[in-house]
Amino acid sequence: MFMIVRIEGIVASSAHFVCSDSSFEGVHGHNFRISVEVDGPTRDGIVVDFYKIRNMVSRVVQQLDHRLIVPRLCKKIRVEEMAKNLEIKLPSSRIRVPKGDVFFLDASNSTAEEIASFISRQLDQELPEDVRLVSVEVEEEPRSAAMLRYAEED
Repeated sequence: MFMIVRIEGIVASSAHFVCSDSSFEGVHGHNFRISVEVDGPTRDGIVVDFYKIRNMVSRVVQQLDHRLIVPRLCKKIRVEEMAKNLEIKLPSSRIRVPKGDVFFLDASNSTAEEIASFISRQLDQELPEDVRLVSVEVEEEPRSAAMLRYAEED
């Protein structure tokens, strides 16, 4: 028997922008609320210690907290490195940000969907071998979230 364990309420206060082929949404921020579900066999009545999984998720999410999330693969922006800052040229403006305040996301966009994929990839590398990631949800605001859900294995 497999049991699902859910960790929720981990928050990253971040700024981002959305740049798709058809539109551009300027820099704005969210208090992203992250929830993660894992499953696995129970041993001694537990799948994984809540404290351990919460810390694992928090370490990944902390990379995004209080940062401007910049999609490294977005073709609509240009990033120029200066001594202490980065100048990010967006379609309609430029912003200068201290280097330490930027997180580069290996994606073409910094949407909730891509953030969920990033968190998923990071957690996949850290989970114990017999514990499987079931879902990662990134909520931008109440009633607006993206969830990456893995298909059940047969």
